[in-house]
Amino acid sequence: MSRICHLSTVHRADDIRIFHKECKSLASAGYDTHLVISPGRNGKIVAAEDKPVHVHLLATVSDGRLGRMTAGCAAAFRWAVSIGARLYHIHDPELLPWALMLKRRGARVVYDVHEDLPRDIRTKPWIPARIRPAVGFLAAHLEDLMSSRFDAIVTATPSLGRRFAACNRNTVDINNYPLRDEFSVPVPAEHPSGRRVCYVGGINSLRGASVMIAAAEASGVRLALAGTWDSDAERRQMMATDAWAHVDELGHLDRVEVAALLAGSSAGLIVYQPAPNHVDSQPNKLFEYMSAGVPVIASNFPGWRQIVEATGCGLCVDPADVSAVAAAIRWIGDHPEDALRMGARGRQAVVEKFNWEAESRKLIDVYKAMGVTPEAR
Repeated sequence: MSRICHLSTVHRADDIRIFHKECKSLASAGYDTHLVISPGRNGKIVAAEDKPVHVHLLATVSDGRLGRMTAGCAAAFRWAVSIGARLYHIHDPELLPWALMLKRRGARVVYDVHEDLPRDIRTKPWIPARIRPAVGFLAAHLEDLMSSRFDAIVTATPSLGRRFAACNRNTVDINNYPLRDEFSVPVPAEHPSGRRVCYVGGINSLRGASVMIAAAEASGVRLALAGTWDSDAERRQMMATDAWAHVDELGHLDRVEVAALLAGSSAGLIVYQPAPNHVDSQPNKLFEYMSAGVPVIASNFPGWRQIVEATGCGLCVDPADVSAVAAAIRWIGDHPEDALRMGARGRQAVVEKFNWEAESRKLIDVYKAMGVTPEAR
C-alpha cells in the first residue's frame, strides 16, 4: 500500500512547501497522497487534476492558539486514523505527541522541521520575555526526545539538519528551493525601471517592514508589499508615517500574480532583522527572487551572503541600516545592465542547483528507504 498522509494544524491548505511542492510531487510519483490541514484563505483548495492530492480540511477552531493546539490537533489525529495511511508526515511541533501515537499504531512517521523552534520562541511576543529562555530550553529537549523516536526527520535547511542529526541519524535536508519553472519568464532585453522594488511574504518588523518602507522613501522608489501583516497595530503604525506614501500595499497574491509582480520589479528585498531564527535560516523568497531573474537585496547574514556572492545574484547589506538598504536600491536603479546580469545569474543558479525538482527526488528516496514505495505505473 502506498497511502501516505501529511498533517498540519499551523499551515494553510495553500502552503507552498507542503501542498505545492511535497504533496504534489509525491502524488505525481505514484503515492496515494492525503493532506489533513487547515483551510486556505478562501476556505478551500483544488488540487491539479494531473497531480491529485486528497485534501481533508480541518474545521476552523475559534479558540485561537490554545484551541488549535488542543481541539485542532485532536481533530487532525482523528482524520489521520480514519485515513489509515502507511506513513504520516507531520509539519508542526504541536503534533509531535500525536505523531508518537500514530507510530504506536504501527505507522511510519516523518517529522518535517521548517524552523528552529527553540530560537523562534525567543521572539514570540505572546510568551513573556522573562520565561522565553526556559521555554525554549524545554521545547528543545522535548522536540529532540520525541524526534529520536521517529523513522525519519527532514529539515528545510542544512543548519537544522545538523541539529537533528544528533538525535536521529536518519535526518535528511530537503531544502525549500523553488519549483524550477514556476517564475520562469523570458530574459528581458533591458532591466525594469528602477522605480519599483518589491517584497513578497509575511510582513512584520522582524522581517524588515519598517526598514524597507523607510528605505523606499530615502531612495525615492515605490515599494510593493505583497503579503499579509502579522499585526494590525504594526500596520497602522507604519501607515501613520510619511514614508507610507511610497508603499503599494497589494495584500495576498496568488502565484501567477507574484510572478507578474517580480517580472516588473527592479529588485526583490529580503532584509530580515538578525533575530535568532533568521540568521541561520534559508528563506524561500530568496530563491524565488532568483528564480524570477530579479536582483536580490538581502541581509548580510553569513549563509545568505555566501549564496548571494557565490552566484553573483545581488547585493548584501546591513538589514538594520536604512541608508545601506536605500543605497543598494539606488545602485540597482543606476546600473541596469549590471542588474540585468545579476538577475540572469540568479536564474541560472536555480536552473542548475537551487530547485525543488532535485529536492523532491531526495524526499521520495527517504520514503523508499523506509519501504514505503509508490504504486507501479
